[in-house]
Amino acid sequence: MAAVRRAHSCAPVSLIPGLPTCVQPSPLRLVAICGGSIESRSDTMTKGLPDPPSRATTAHSSFGNCECSHPSLFAVREGVDFEDALVHLSTLLKGAFATNLKAMELATGTCHDLLLGNDHGLDAAKAVVEALLDGVEMRQVEQARLRTV
Repeated sequence: MAAVRRAHSCAPVSLIPGLPTCVQPSPLRLVAICGGSIESRSDTMTKGLPDPPSRATTAHSSFGNCECSHPSLFAVREGVDFEDALVHLSTLLKGAFATNLKAMELATGTCHDLLLGNDHGLDAAKAVVEALLDGVEMRQVEQARLRTV
């Protein structure tokens, strides 16, 4: 035979008469009577896995001030999800990559060489962004797999 009872608690009295206090109920205790002996066990649960870390987000960052001749016209908004920001960055890099490729077709000599260097930098930046997005996706798949196990 088992009974669930609330452990005795001394609730604090409100400091302001007439206002109720917010008191959490005390934890439940399981009391079992087994063969004449009484066993007691707290029902306080311990968590097996910690809470997942909060998702990374952007901080505010201004840009587009035309060499400091006036205040910035544009800004990255604070609180944008990390993955969403990476997807947007990937799109921006694709556009810069296409623009640079067209300019390389039209350029000659030193200008072409400079654009070629720019092309390599854009390609490297795009590879890093894509690798980060792949890592985020792999982590989400792994977390979903762990939740189903």
